[in-house]
Amino acid sequence: MGSNRIVKVDLASKTVSTFAQTGDGPREILISPNGQSLYVTNSKSGTVSKVDAANGKVRITVATGDTPLSMAISSDGLALYIVNYQSSTVSKLRTSDLGQLARMATDSHPIGIAYEPTTVRSGSPATAAASWSSRTASLLLCRCPPS
Repeated sequence: MGSNRIVKVDLASKTVSTFAQTGDGPREILISPNGQSLYVTNSKSGTVSKVDAANGKVRITVATGDTPLSMAISSDGLALYIVNYQSSTVSKLRTSDLGQLARMATDSHPIGIAYEPTTVRSGSPATAAASWSSRTASLLLCRCPPS
């Protein structure tokens, strides 16, 4: 978390090299379901980056909130859910262009997140995203716009 780069480790040659330069303080990396993209939270710069998994080129970086930490990706690969620690929010982003679809308030200082697609009693689709902090766990039921 003290740099702005993602490294590649070659286990055969035991070498480490820079793979991508993202924002300040990269914290978590997720791989898209199709393996073509990496998503990186940059906690010190308050951003998330989408990186080409084949060549390390940063495709786009967007602001999400103060101190983004953890992420979850929807099972269809169309949406990212990011917890923003200092903002006490969860951001929902479209994976294609990292456009913001929704932002939801959480309890103070969320740390982690998990994703579960669900349907509410009315039959309309929804997303349940659980976030947790040092003292509480929150279940956010979002009737957000489709991914």
